[in-house]
Amino acid sequence: MTGKRVKHAGQLVGVDHPALAPVRAAEIAPGPGIRASAAVRAWIRGTVTSYWHPAGTCRIGTGTDPGAVVDTDLRVHGITGLRIADASVIPVIPNAPCTPPCWPSLNAPPT
Repeated sequence: MTGKRVKHAGQLVGVDHPALAPVRAAEIAPGPGIRASAAVRAWIRGTVTSYWHPAGTCRIGTGTDPGAVVDTDLRVHGITGLRIADASVIPVIPNAPCTPPCWPSLNAPPT
């Protein structure tokens, strides 16, 4: 996203049109005081972040692997009766939301 696009976003989508005056609220971001190109670029640099799904943070492996947190059945090493059932054990970070693979199947019997 460029500063020029942010600077003129209101004009691009028509929020300044007189017909919207009754429902238009005060500008929230970047704010009415940020109009100069340098100020808009500074706002972008200080505000824009990436969006990511934390996944793959728990290593799967045997009890002899010092870095492994769970075994291949997702049982936590050293804690009896506890399994991991979230995206932390997905071995490859998906290029999509990681919550659907974590939802339990309604047809799967408990183990």
